[in-house]
Amino acid sequence: MALVRSLDVFSPGYCFALHVVNPSHDDLLRIEGLQKALVSTRLAVSIESIDLGDATQEQARCFYACARFLMLPELLSEFSRPILCVDADSLIVNPIDFHFSDDADADIV
Repeated sequence: MALVRSLDVFSPGYCFALHVVNPSHDDLLRIEGLQKALVSTRLAVSIESIDLGDATQEQARCFYACARFLMLPELLSEFSRPILCVDADSLIVNPIDFHFSDDADADIV
């Protein structure tokens, strides 16, 4: 949630695709509240329900770590534009600095 709010404040105008696996009712309410609070960012939400009951803890962790990459073909097809896939643990706290050169200060080159 902090990532989306930060994007809305510091890098407005983007669409953020949020893929949620096995959300609770409270999770869905929080996402709905976030959608209403955003000013300049569009939040596209997809939900996946999967039974990980037979998975080991390590297998479940691996699934959650990889789920975003499994969604990329669908996102690329739907949006037909470049997509930046970011781990939510690396929060964006400033404008994303895109440069089309070798600028050493750029976040993304």
